[in-house]
Amino acid sequence: MSISPEVIIELYKEGRSDTEICRAIGITKRQFQKEYDRNSAWRALVDMGRDFAEAWWDEQWRTGVRNKDVNPNILKPVMQQRYGWADKTESKNANINAELTREQIVERLSQQLALTEEQVRLIAGQVTQEEPISDQEETDD
Repeated sequence: MSISPEVIIELYKEGRSDTEICRAIGITKRQFQKEYDRNSAWRALVDMGRDFAEAWWDEQWRTGVRNKDVNPNILKPVMQQRYGWADKTESKNANINAELTREQIVERLSQQLALTEEQVRLIAGQVTQEEPISDQEETDD
């Protein structure tokens, strides 16, 4: 590395991205990531630097929204892209049983319950894998 860790930290403190650090050092993003994955000292330096960069951008957002010369509509997408900000979180009803009738729900639950009981008996050793498991117990007449 041709640049000292102190200089890298200073670049991050200016809000620089990993890609800008790569350019300053003269390496590719792939080399950057490979070094990050294998070298704990480099990883610690980068993690600290990223925290400093995020703090710089937080300050830009905090001071920029009060400054009439800064358009928050321009700064906001930068923050969303860099740090995963979102306007709102959408939720989707993933309930697969939402459109089932009462009878269909009861049938599915019954099937699942039977499967669970079968698994419990197998685990408990009451039934071997070769023995069929019936829904009703046979009784001697």
